[in-house]
Amino acid sequence: MLIKGQEVNNIKLGNTLSSDQLVAEKFDYMLSNPPFGVDWKKISGEIKDEHEQKGFDGRFGAGLPRVSDGSLLFLMHLISKMRPITDNAKDADNSSNQAVVSVLS
Repeated sequence: MLIKGQEVNNIKLGNTLSSDQLVAEKFDYMLSNPPFGVDWKKISGEIKDEHEQKGFDGRFGAGLPRVSDGSLLFLMHLISKMRPITDNAKDADNSSNQAVVSVLS
């Protein structure tokens, strides 16, 4: 990211799922490698609290996947970070093009 000229302040240390450090940020494009095969048992308290307290205003309003499915939880996080699609033509440049791409090897 730094080689491409990204801001150093945009790089955060920590667990994305238990501590969203970019709460107010929305993005047009996101590229990730979801944590396939990783469970979220160790951070289940934080995840369940956000789900119960924020509902659809949080990242996990649609419900929680099995504790063994960290990749689905991560994809829910990504979807929550997408800039909303707008029907207003003048705002078309301010909405994200939404897609989830998964590459299996």
